[in-house]
Amino acid sequence: MISLPTSTGCKSRHGVSIWICPEGTRNKNPDPNNVAEFKEGSLKIAEKSGAKIVPVSISGTAGILEKQYPRMKRGHVIIEFGVPIDIQKVAPEEKKRLGAMARAQIIQMQERNNK
Repeated sequence: MISLPTSTGCKSRHGVSIWICPEGTRNKNPDPNNVAEFKEGSLKIAEKSGAKIVPVSISGTAGILEKQYPRMKRGHVIIEFGVPIDIQKVAPEEKKRLGAMARAQIIQMQERNNK
C-alpha cells in the first residue's frame, strides 16, 4: 500500500500517472449522462503533486457488462480525454472546485457521445 505523501511524489520522480474515479463507485444509473457528484478529496493527490487533471469520459460499457453481469459481450465503447486542468494555473479560490470543473467536462463529453 502506498501512502498519500508517497504517491504524490511519484509523478515528479518517475512520471507515473494515477487513475482516480472521483464518483467513488461505478455509476449504474440507466441515464448515461447522469454523472454522480465527485468527491472533492479524491483530487488531492493531483493538487499536492501539481499534476494536471485529465477528465476522461467512458461511454458504452453498460451494454458490455452491466446488463448481463458477470458475463461480458462485445460492444462499442468510446473513451474520450478532456482538456487537462493545470492546477498551477487555477486561482486559489477555484481549487476547491476542481472536481466540479472535471465533472463539467465529463458531462459534456458524455452528452456528445451518447446521442
